[in-house]
Formats: sequence, structure tokens, C-alpha cells
Amino acid sequence: MFNKVVKCAVKKKCAKPFSEQFYSKLTKVMAEKQIGEILKTSATKGYCYYYATLLCLAMENSELKIGVLENLNANVNDCYYTEFVHAWVEKDGLVFDTTSKHVFNKEFYYKNYGAKVDKTISHHELKDKSKLFELGVFAVKDRPEKVDEMFKTFEISNITLSGEQLEQALKCVYDEKVKKHILENVGLFNKTK
Repeated sequence: MFNKVVKCAVKKKCAKPFSEQFYSKLTKVMAEKQIGEILKTSATKGYCYYYATLLCLAMENSELKIGVLENLNANVNDCYYTEFVHAWVEKDGLVFDTTSKHVFNKEFYYKNYGAKVDKTISHHELKDKSKLFELGVFAVKDRPEKVDEMFKTFEISNITLSGEQLEQALKCVYDEKVKKHILENVGLFNKTK
């Protein structure tokens, strides 16, 4: 269903794939690589929180949207989720979807996906390392294969957090192995044991 909407949007000229020019403008460097290059060369499907956060970091005056694509809820067949939770980036009335690697007309996107925003985070808020840590943990909470990459790319390994901030960020992590791995990455596992 997700890809069907993308194809329909392209056909109706309400979406177009990210272009070489678009990728080349994403020049912010993280983990010694430009974000445009990271997005261009990565398999982004299934990692919307992670890649949408990266895109928002690279796009001045953009907003990261975290919410639900209600029109896709019937397609969810997952033991953790009952909704099609998703993250995307908005700027200047456009939606940038890192899963499909397309830019959409906002009205079309919201109507056809039934997009409902639960949380909005501005590009400027992501400069706060504790906020970035919280979003990073949320992005990898059920993606253990992305934990190390997230810490390297988001450059937050040596972050200093209060116990309350750490506890708040880890609330969304149910897998104890993932939680332990995150704590080891911030160098706090032995201190909080």
C-alpha cells in the first residue's frame, strides 16, 4: 500500500524522487560522510525515524514529524505496533519521506496516507545533544543492528545526561539487550548497574 501511494503521487505529479541535486545540497557531515551521501546510498526502508532525523539535521528550518499513517494501519502485522508509526520531514509546504526517498506535495501526502502528527521537532531543537540522544534511542529501540551506527553518526557517544534524561530516553526500549547496548555506547552501563 505504501508504494502504491508513492506511484500514484508520481503519476499525478504530486511527488518526485530525491534528485542528485537534492542529495548534493545535504552537505552537513556526520561520521565523516555528508548526510546526502548517507541517504543516497543507504537502504532506508524500515528505518524512518533514524533517516528522517538525519535529514532534518541537514535541512535548515525543517521540522521532523513523528506520527501515524492512519490509512496504512490495516497493513500492520507486527508484534510491537498496532499502528503504522512513521517519521518524515517537512519544509516549505513539502514532505520529504526518507523511506520512499521522495518529496511530496504536503496536501497529497496527508490525504492519501492519512498522516497524523503526534510530535514535531524543529531542526534547531536537534542541536541539543540530549534531544538528539532521545530521538536516536527512539529510532533504534527495536533496531539493534542500528545502535552502533546511530551513536557514530549522531556523534553522541560522549554525551553527559542526567539520570532522569537517560531514564526518559530509555522508556521506549523494551529489549534488555538493546538497552544494555545503548548504555554501553554512552559509557554508562557500569555506572548504572
